[in-house]
Amino acid sequence: TRTVVVACVAPGPSFASETLSTLKFADRAKKVMARIRANEMVDDKTLLKRAKAQIKRLQRQVAYLKAKLDGQGGGAGAREVDLAVSWKSSTMRGTFRGDEPVKASMATDSLVREMKGENLQLRLENKKLKAKLKAAMKRAKKSRRGDEAVGL
Repeated sequence: TRTVVVACVAPGPSFASETLSTLKFADRAKKVMARIRANEMVDDKTLLKRAKAQIKRLQRQVAYLKAKLDGQGGGAGAREVDLAVSWKSSTMRGTFRGDEPVKASMATDSLVREMKGENLQLRLENKKLKAKLKAAMKRAKKSRRGDEAVGL
């Protein structure tokens, strides 16, 4: 659609201030951009759905900010991170575009998942090293016993 503004001006010197005012208004009016959008019929179900979505988004944001605060305060415990991640994964089925805290939260979630994987690998490596250490200590004990039996 187009909007037309007709500015009526008078050539006489007695109408100069009014003409100038009209021309300034017309100049401002042509810079106005109309944004057309359809009227939306909103029923109670739609409002409830939107409210629930906003509540979920705000809960994710709160969880993200709590995790961020825990991280600054000396690190969150593994149990707290596990709880936050399991809660987020259960509530975070959809992503709301343009929601920066959610994007940051998703980045944090992927970082937590990556760290969990690394943690698991380190635990397995630690378990193997403990087993090797235990075996080496047994060999050392047997060696000392053998040395004591010989009288060294």
